[in-house]
Amino acid sequence: MEYVQHCELLSSASAALSGDLNGADFSVPVATCPGWDLKQLVLHMGTSQRWVAAMIRDGRGEPLKPADLDSELPASDEDLGRWYAGSARALLAALSETKPDAYAWSWRTDQQRVSFWARRMLFETVVHGADARLVLGMQPAVEAGVAADGIDELLESLPYLRAVRPAIADLRGQGESLHFHCTDAEGEWMVRLEPAGLAWEHGHGKGDVAVRGAAGDLLLLLYGRYDPSDSRFQCFGDRALLQRWLEHSKV
Repeated sequence: MEYVQHCELLSSASAALSGDLNGADFSVPVATCPGWDLKQLVLHMGTSQRWVAAMIRDGRGEPLKPADLDSELPASDEDLGRWYAGSARALLAALSETKPDAYAWSWRTDQQRVSFWARRMLFETVVHGADARLVLGMQPAVEAGVAADGIDELLESLPYLRAVRPAIADLRGQGESLHFHCTDAEGEWMVRLEPAGLAWEHGHGKGDVAVRGAAGDLLLLLYGRYDPSDSRFQCFGDRALLQRWLEHSKV
């Protein structure tokens, strides 16, 4: 996908989340984000969007300190939905007013461009939008092509997240392999645990464990929102290896 597509999809995902929040009970716990209620989820999302918008506008060479961000937090829970919508507008405005190849700090040292944030925030919004829908008794729906790009983005990002998620560094082995296969779109991934860490590529192959499912469901599985025992998945092979992967790759 290209920058414009990522921005358009981010706009749609943000609008969908805003719509889902209408009339919501913000005190309900979010099971997929232990320790958070819906209010904390929304505050996290809105603050993250405002933080990224400020980073893009300023073209900073280092991350903005949270204390230096004016989040304009809502005065009451009744204003949470409107506040989140304003956060999304601020991010989308920053993206539309900036060239995709303009410099922007990011934790991915190979992706120090504004285009990185359009893609990253798309999937941040898609996954947390799924969290909200699950809490509110609705079924998440992630279009297959979007989800396949999200799986790519997650696998690309994992090695850069070791500093904040130390367990990722333990994703190493002697060539054990996992195969993820979309059933509703073109998309297959072979992941190997090598002595130096994880490696992956697109393509078909026989893994020590294989998981088949719709692309959107696979994306949410890899983000820990679904359990592999769910009937929406077909799993073959070494379930312990799959569980190890899911436990150590949480982000």
